[in-house]
Amino acid sequence: MKLKALKTKTTVELPDLVTADIVTELAELLKEAVSLGKPITLSAKTIQHIDTLGCQLFVSLKNSCQEKSIDLEVKNLS
Repeated sequence: MKLKALKTKTTVELPDLVTADIVTELAELLKEAVSLGKPITLSAKTIQHIDTLGCQLFVSLKNSCQEKSIDLEVKNLS
């Protein structure tokens, strides 16, 4: 899990498993990404499993981005 803040966008590399075990840590990382106010790209190339809490986190992220007019994109979703 890593955040890359570039000049024009923010990229968040997602972990293999998006589960209750890491959802709090990931939520903080995503809040930081939203606070930067740049378009956000989620890199999902290594994701193997997302549980219910992970899905709820992504819905919340989508809503936050819409409220702040921040573009959100998911790449490499398998």
